[in-house]
Amino acid sequence: MWVLFRYLNRQILTSLFGLTFLLLFVFTSTRFAQYLTEAATGQISADVLAPIMAYRLPGFLQLILPLALFLSILLSYGRMYLDAEMTAIFASGVSKSRLVAVTMGSGFAIALVVGSMSLYLNPLGRQQTERILLEQAKRSRFELVTPGRFQRFSEGEDGRVSYVESLSNDDREMRNVFMAETDKEKGQTAVLTGESGHLFYDAATGNRFLVINNGARYVGTPGQADYRSVTFDTYGIRLDEPSLEREAFDETIPTATLWRSDSPKASALLQWRLSLPMLAPIVALLAVSLSRVNPRQGRFHRLLTALLVYVSYLGLLIYCKKAVAKQSLPEWLGLWSVHVAYFCFGLLLLYGQEIRLRLQPRSSTP
Repeated sequence: MWVLFRYLNRQILTSLFGLTFLLLFVFTSTRFAQYLTEAATGQISADVLAPIMAYRLPGFLQLILPLALFLSILLSYGRMYLDAEMTAIFASGVSKSRLVAVTMGSGFAIALVVGSMSLYLNPLGRQQTERILLEQAKRSRFELVTPGRFQRFSEGEDGRVSYVESLSNDDREMRNVFMAETDKEKGQTAVLTGESGHLFYDAATGNRFLVINNGARYVGTPGQADYRSVTFDTYGIRLDEPSLEREAFDETIPTATLWRSDSPKASALLQWRLSLPMLAPIVALLAVSLSRVNPRQGRFHRLLTALLVYVSYLGLLIYCKKAVAKQSLPEWLGLWSVHVAYFCFGLLLLYGQEIRLRLQPRSSTP
């Protein structure tokens, strides 16, 4: 039994590591591209990309590991059915129940890892991520300027576009500044140039200014010759304060706080965090049944069906989470009903044939 346990779990874990790495690469690539775009447009500093992705890692893994476990069991056991290894295992006296018990070793191990991430590591990581993003939001976008690149610092048609040729060694002074700003209501465009610029904080008013030195400002309507020009030694532009509003209920809230809260949103989020570790052993049970294939059918014969089962499982959990938060589904029923339904479905797939044979009436012979 111990030899069988080690062999089966080695097959599962070998596939698990490869699938986890592949899925992690796919999941993180999209998110990293979004953060990279924000860094390129000056919304965040490029220096914080690595810490942010590191802190978001538990959030990715808590969703990836159950799926990777599900696929690894399907592929590993599917290959063993194809090579007649499962036939030899069953012929040696191993029952389906014992095969499930052995497989659950990996399922419960992954459940412990996912539980630690969903209940503790992911909220902690999201708190650190929000702290970094909040610190970035407190900084003016001109503090995140990238030399040699045109950057838009306002949304819409009234956006402000700036260009800085270079920065001083201490990054406090901008050299050869260009700025263009469009006023949609007046239909005018203002262009400002200067030899240098720096940020100035007025302690008396609490306002921040971009101060441009030795430049000129041109204001007029594009296509007309009525531009007005003004030269200056010093010109100040007051910078708007960024919005620092954050959502009250999100992944940053510690699990202990959710336990003490009576809010439906808190209950939905708590049930979701508890559901992720429960997902692992139940999908392991489903995978044992769905991995059984005929050697003539091929290793991937049931892969599409299995993926549809997994997607429907996760989709119903997400739907019930939203329903509990909106109070359209009782909290006591919540996400637990989905787990119970798919657990029973897994048992039915595994033992359905035996149950049907036992329920059939036995024919009596004269």
